[in-house]
Parts: sequence; C-alpha cells; structure tokens
Amino acid sequence: MFAACAPTPPPTPARPLVVYVDSSISNVARDIRTAFLQAHPELEIELVFEQAEVPLDLILTGDMKIFETLRQENRLQDSPRVVARDPLVVFVARANPKQIERIEDLNHRDLRMAIAKETTPLGKLTRALVENLRGDAAFGPEFPEIFFQNVSAQTDDGANVLEQVIQKQADGGIVYASEADLRREQIIALEITTGLNVSTEYSIAILKSTPDAARAQLFFDFLFSPQAQTLWRDYGYVSPR
Repeated sequence: MFAACAPTPPPTPARPLVVYVDSSISNVARDIRTAFLQAHPELEIELVFEQAEVPLDLILTGDMKIFETLRQENRLQDSPRVVARDPLVVFVARANPKQIERIEDLNHRDLRMAIAKETTPLGKLTRALVENLRGDAAFGPEFPEIFFQNVSAQTDDGANVLEQVIQKQADGGIVYASEADLRREQIIALEITTGLNVSTEYSIAILKSTPDAARAQLFFDFLFSPQAQTLWRDYGYVSPR
C-alpha cells in the first residue's frame, strides 16, 4: 500500500506591492492603480498617503528631501525618475474686469493678486517664479516689489487662491496647473514665457528592500506608459521632458 501523503498546504498569497504616494496626487494615483490592475489582475497594490511604519516597495513623491534621505541611507535601487510635472499657472477669472490679457500686465500697480503663503510649497514656487520674471526684460528688476505690493490675499492653498479670484476678491492668482485644471471653465490661464516657469516634479523610485523587484518594476514602468501618461495629463499634469 502507498503511504498516505500529507495534504499540500495552500500557497501563501503574494503580498501586495505597497507604494507611498503624496496625498496631493492621490486622485490620479488611484486612477493609475485601477488601470494597472486592469492590465495585471493577478497583482495587488496598496497605496499609502501618509508616512507610516509599513514596508514600502516604491516611493512616488515631489519631495526631493525624502529621496535624499533614502539615498544617504543607501535604500534606493536606482536614482528617482521624474514621471510628471506640475507647473505653475498665472490666471484670471473669465469675467476679468481689469482686462488682464498677458502676464506682462502684472507689472501694473493697481491690481489685486492672490497667492499662497510663503510657508507652503506653492508659496515657495510662486516666489521663485516672481524672481525668474524679474530677470526678463518685459518685467525688469522692480517687478517683485510691484507684484508683492499688489498682493491682497495670501492663503493656505491653491483652492483658496482660486476662490479669491473666481469670487472677484482678487484680479489674478497663481496656482499649480493641476489645481487650475479643476476650474478651467471659470478661469483664463496667461501664457508664461518659455524657460521662466517653475514646477513641482513628481518622481518614482524602487526601494532596495522590496521582496519582489520584478513586480515593483512592472508598476514603475507602467507609470511611463502612454495610458498612465494620459491619466496624468487628464488631471492637468505635464509629461516629463
């Protein structure tokens, strides 16, 4: 007689990939996750939007300080790669009572501008843009002084900057392109001279600690696919150079 065989234990289900994502890009990240899982239904992905003590496989962030810390700790598999950019948009409401038609019109002293506070990432980028414009002949070295004298409101985020302008409490404002895209039917974006604009760059990197580098690489590569890049653009982001 044959000896009885012990029952084969069921296979251990694969651990889902865990990806840290900035909360500011949670909507597009969720859509990309859905599209990826439709292409790879056998896989699982968990997105986390807060830094927590959980094992991570990939990092998707616009905060280069995070990558610098991970690089110093030798935890990155390769250098981060930019997957999307979020440039600034200078805009006015469609009503536009001051008839602001070009970004050069911001050089006038009788405007009311809404911007984000200097302590916020948007506020820091806004001030970097103003400094860049100072060096352009169409604006001149006095532009920052004129611009900041015209600032009538400094808010905590881009959503409030948009509201200030749409509610006619300010004549113009500066927000991220992804934020402007949400209210595109109510605002007019002013063209910024090529080479002068600034942006937040969102980058992706795989951690050395991932137990499944092949699956992590699949998701990494998908972020640069035409399908994923279309989703980024649908939310107002710009493809990497």
